[in-house]
Amino acid sequence: MINNYIKHYKCSILNIKNTRVKSLQKSNLKLGELLLYAGKISKEQLNKALEYQKATKMKLGEIVVENGWLNLEEIVETLELQLGFPKVDLNKYEINSNVVTLIPESIVKKYKLIAIDKKEDSLVVAMADPLNFFAIDDIKLYTKMGVIPCLATISDLDRAIERYYSSILTQKALNEFSDTFLPAEDDMDAQEEMLEVTTAPIVKLINSIIEQAMRNQASDIHIEPSINDIRVRFRIDGDLKEIMILPRSNLSAIVTRVKIIGRMDIAEKRIPQDGRVEMKFNDNEIDLRISTLPTVYGEKIVLRILDKGNFNFTKEGLGFSEDNLDKLNKMIAQPYGMLLVTGPTGSGKTTTLYTILRELNVQTKNVIT
Repeated sequence: MINNYIKHYKCSILNIKNTRVKSLQKSNLKLGELLLYAGKISKEQLNKALEYQKATKMKLGEIVVENGWLNLEEIVETLELQLGFPKVDLNKYEINSNVVTLIPESIVKKYKLIAIDKKEDSLVVAMADPLNFFAIDDIKLYTKMGVIPCLATISDLDRAIERYYSSILTQKALNEFSDTFLPAEDDMDAQEEMLEVTTAPIVKLINSIIEQAMRNQASDIHIEPSINDIRVRFRIDGDLKEIMILPRSNLSAIVTRVKIIGRMDIAEKRIPQDGRVEMKFNDNEIDLRISTLPTVYGEKIVLRILDKGNFNFTKEGLGFSEDNLDKLNKMIAQPYGMLLVTGPTGSGKTTTLYTILRELNVQTKNVIT
């Protein structure tokens, strides 16, 4: 179903002609005028927005949304109807990762856009404002290619930019690490190994992998050695997705660095180990639960990410039926006993337990986690 959806949009996007962009450029259409013409905002609202724009330098679309006159979807739908630009859902669209980096990050973040595909000598670019011809001209000047614009919401663009450009930073960290790293010998002692993995390149690599996982809202990071390489996968929305392949020669340094972070024994490689560390990411407290497991090809690492700042759930918001919620309330009201919560990965066990604990965490009770 999703594949058909993607194919439909891919087809509609790639059939746009550059002549449309040229004709729009000549007419010098503005977003505010289009919204007014479509009857979405009044003349008074447009004037108010333009005055506020002069004072704050905010984008007009953001001002309209901030004032509650329209939401992002309504603005995108208006542009789609009035101008014929196709709308693309970046959460479902299969972005061509090979073209993303053709536009530099400075242009991407300045104009809120991202390259998603390529047709012959033109880039298909998802934009919050496809009428921003300064952005289109900058892309043309930098890439020496044509531009085929399509519409996307700002929130979708923000997520896509974070996801794809954070992976670029991770790759840079990997390249820097690979340039300076010497593969560890089997007989390297713990002191030498410790020195090797506390240097900047490996620290940057591990940190960038964790940061990329956070930006992708992943719940787990899996670092899995095989006979030829190391596979890094993130669990996103319950499914494991391959993010990168690392050289197998990096395994010893990666495992040792992660063990140092988790305050684990770097010399012990024959038995499973568990560790934990608290970190900060974008002012949020992150709890990392780390486990290592010996395998035929070396130690496998799993990092479970728990963003404490995102635990704003209530029992009512967990999805229980009214009957089951009533049963849960009766259970947690008991003065003693044990509540066993089971389920597959990503089913919400931790979220459920933390929600219950937060409710029980009152001055008259002693809570230990």
